[in-house]
Amino acid sequence: MIEIFRAGAFSRTLIALLLLLLIRIPAVVSGIPLITPELKWMLVGERMARGYMVYTQIWDNTAPLAAAVYWVIDLVFGRSQLAYQLVALLLVILQTLYFNFSLNRNQLFPERSNLPALLYVVGMSLFFDFYTLSPMLLGVSFLLLALDAAFRSLSRDTDSDEAFAVGFYIGLATLCYLPLAWFEACAAAGFLFLSAIRFRKFFLLTFGFIFPLAVAYLFFYLLNGQQALYLNWLIATISLGTNYYISFGSLLVLFAPFMVLLVVSLVRIFGGEARFINYQIRVQQFMFLWLIFAVLTLFFANDLLPLQGMVFVPVVAFFGTHYFLLIRKVWMGELVFWAVFLCVLLFNYAGLHQLPQQSGLADYSRLVVEEVPEVANLRGKNILVLGETIEEYQHNTPATPYLNWTLSRRHFEDLDNFVSVISLFENFQDDPPQVIVDKKKVVPKLFSRLPALSAQYQRQGNSNVYIKREKTTALGNK
Repeated sequence: MIEIFRAGAFSRTLIALLLLLLIRIPAVVSGIPLITPELKWMLVGERMARGYMVYTQIWDNTAPLAAAVYWVIDLVFGRSQLAYQLVALLLVILQTLYFNFSLNRNQLFPERSNLPALLYVVGMSLFFDFYTLSPMLLGVSFLLLALDAAFRSLSRDTDSDEAFAVGFYIGLATLCYLPLAWFEACAAAGFLFLSAIRFRKFFLLTFGFIFPLAVAYLFFYLLNGQQALYLNWLIATISLGTNYYISFGSLLVLFAPFMVLLVVSLVRIFGGEARFINYQIRVQQFMFLWLIFAVLTLFFANDLLPLQGMVFVPVVAFFGTHYFLLIRKVWMGELVFWAVFLCVLLFNYAGLHQLPQQSGLADYSRLVVEEVPEVANLRGKNILVLGETIEEYQHNTPATPYLNWTLSRRHFEDLDNFVSVISLFENFQDDPPQVIVDKKKVVPKLFSRLPALSAQYQRQGNSNVYIKREKTTALGNK
């Protein structure tokens, strides 16, 4: 396999894309489990398609550009998991083509090769949650554009406009997924230590990064939503704790094949007898910086799940290509590649069928959306879920702005504050839920503060579910 893709012919790139289809299509056809973050992204897009504005009327910390993409998908396809998977597949195909083209165009290897395409395809197939349209996948698309501009900037010591492009694309990636803002520091460090130090280059890099963020702020400012943008996206993403959909140990097990490949590649490049030109050495050092800052994005992620590893795929493909081109024993290279590839297929199969969970090796129960017996008979309702888990929304639509419980707590846990009570009353009046699922047991106190609201709902037995009465007067009216 390695010898086939060492050739630089475009036909080898097409074979890599065919391999991608052979891995993904059977999984899509057999059915990929719906994951909780994916459901939340669909709910954000669905509510935006109904005319509600993110952050002001949808309390969630999904980044603005990612939310806009989900809005467009819902307008075109509705709430469709298949649409997310097909758009994600198209994005990975484009990323593979661009990444392979960029590395060869910038002459980063001793010879032209399609190994970057092969390794990128394998890397993007690590786990089944890689197959959906995540903010991380959207952000990585812009990071690849920034990476290509950084390569061109490092190839020359003179001032160039590539620095603006690097900052601009990282800014767009940040608008897809906030922790990717760390790559602005990565680019700054790369320019500082690996190229000629010039004020103009740093100014262009910083201005390019700030520009898309400023445009986003201006958009929300004109709609009087700048405070909501600040509280529900920026501060929320920074201050909220990490939501562990999978344990850190399980994550390390999933990443182990790529970690091993990365280590042996770094040893081969920096500890071997390979000879590179000065520009190629600078790029290798820059990609090592990428690796360091990619680790930082994990520590600042609000949700810990396998798809966060997408940010490591370009650096693994880059250094892995060097390893396979430099290794002298062909059989050893083939053995390493097939070991990594078979591990990827194994993790895919095990994840799709939740085999680790059955054997006690890992727990995917928080990652995968499961049916909730309490609301199994409720379909197509406007509901409000008060709690961290959102499985109840799987067959229903969200009502009121309170989609993210961590953000909603500042109203529901502050019912002694008159301002919070009034805000709750107005939000219920604007978009009254037909069903309330009270996992946090805050509804009784809410109803005691708002008797007019209490008259609208009836508790279902001893459960935490409240159903809206069919014939009631409007809120606030007698």
